[in-house]
Amino acid sequence: MQRYIIRRVLFAIPVVLGVTVFVFCLIHVAPGDPVVLMLGKFYDPSFAARERHALGLDRPLSVQYLMWLANIARGDLGRSITQSNDVAALVGQRLPTTMLLAVGAMAIALTIAIPLGVTAAIRAGRFADHVSRLAAMIGVSMPIFWLGLLLIIFFSLQLGWLPPGGSVDEFGWQALILPCLALGTSFAALAMRITRSSMLDVLREDYIRTARAKGVAGRRVVYFHALRNAMVPIITVVGLQFGTVLSGTVLTETVFNIPGMGRLLVEAISGRDYPLLQGTILVTSLLYVLVNLAVDILYAACDPRIRYH
Repeated sequence: MQRYIIRRVLFAIPVVLGVTVFVFCLIHVAPGDPVVLMLGKFYDPSFAARERHALGLDRPLSVQYLMWLANIARGDLGRSITQSNDVAALVGQRLPTTMLLAVGAMAIALTIAIPLGVTAAIRAGRFADHVSRLAAMIGVSMPIFWLGLLLIIFFSLQLGWLPPGGSVDEFGWQALILPCLALGTSFAALAMRITRSSMLDVLREDYIRTARAKGVAGRRVVYFHALRNAMVPIITVVGLQFGTVLSGTVLTETVFNIPGMGRLLVEAISGRDYPLLQGTILVTSLLYVLVNLAVDILYAACDPRIRYH
């Protein structure tokens, strides 16, 4: 197991370097001069030249990339132009809120999806299966921002049970309940269908029939034997959908007025803040790489055969 983990970590290093190259190129191939975009109508040639030199934009691209990479290694993501603060500090302030939102949404989604998916697989073709299909179709088709507005109107404005978003510091953990529900609904629908499909495949295996023939309790067969072996496709979807959840935080944080990474990215784009935009995209991309590394490790925990490939 240790050798497998070390091998996966070593494989992740070139992926991380590739992410840095992608983010750097993505910013630099965008049309227009970043300094001109940042200054807008306040553009002044002499000030623009000084700003371009301060950002290192007057140097060759290869030199700029190596300097940026060296700064990243020291934890220096640059300094925000619009907010006059270090990008690393701004990201450090906003990242915990976004991670709480993403993890909470995934937890809610899996809490709903796995039991319903297992039930639908056990009762395939029956009423519970048809209901789960309908619920999955509705969940996948429902836009996050529209569901978020409905939740705010019903639970905040009409019932007054929960705050309509805002910061955790101001309203406490209750401020994340509605955003997590809105963000987790779409993923719950997808995960439920994957769970059903994976469980149906496993329940047809010979070792499941053997376990039942030996008199093993039905619940133990389903949750101990079948579900564990059906988890690999589910874990795959969780890893792939984490990027979708992170991108969904942009809409969710905007609708619920949550000061997270999504809002920070919107602020960087609207303010033409070149260093902040680059740092935000980089951190989000690295989070996605780390989650997929964790997924690879979970594969080995669920299926020992993977460790030897």
